[in-house]
Amino acid sequence: MKPKKSYYKQEDGVKYDRALLEKADELSQGDGRISKADATALVEESLDAFQAKDRGTPEALTGVEGQTLKKIYEEGNFTQAGRDVFEQANQDYGLHLEPAVHEVPGITPDQQLKIARNSVLHDFEHCFLPSADFKATFRDDNDQELTWADAKADVTRDTATFGTGPNDEIHEDPDGSRTFTGYIWGVYTEVSVDKTGKVQPHVSAVNGGNTYFEID
Repeated sequence: MKPKKSYYKQEDGVKYDRALLEKADELSQGDGRISKADATALVEESLDAFQAKDRGTPEALTGVEGQTLKKIYEEGNFTQAGRDVFEQANQDYGLHLEPAVHEVPGITPDQQLKIARNSVLHDFEHCFLPSADFKATFRDDNDQELTWADAKADVTRDTATFGTGPNDEIHEDPDGSRTFTGYIWGVYTEVSVDKTGKVQPHVSAVNGGNTYFEID
């Protein structure tokens, strides 16, 4: 005869309602998400469990049931409609729910620099070089517009050392973002990369690019 499961499930010293956790797991087995109907069923089951202990109709869900619902809310994979219903239903019973904040793992400074260099090279060719400012400032010996073929070798060389030159700088923000500055083809260049590796658009970048090239 198998031993009877405890009503409670304990994790890190906190007691949870085992049946509610198993119900949440069961409901998310279909498409992997807790829907609006699933969320309603979970709240109703939590109320049934609360009232089964002769506590009457709760003014606020407390104790084990409340802790369990918070855990489900923080860790459950809800649809947006499901999350809205679950949150509102619990707030109706005085339970304030806040989703857990999951720290986004950051990338290394070297990885940020590599991403910054790729952005610089791409934006110089596709955004800066075709811009009106570039065309008005840089011309060949015959006063003709310069092409990528004219600039490619020098720009590629400068980009390879961007962020590490004697006149280059790296500024780190408290949120883990880094702004890299230096010179590409003699032009002051600035690009920012956040801690997840996303290049941040510069307000003065041209033609939809993210990198800022400054023409004096």
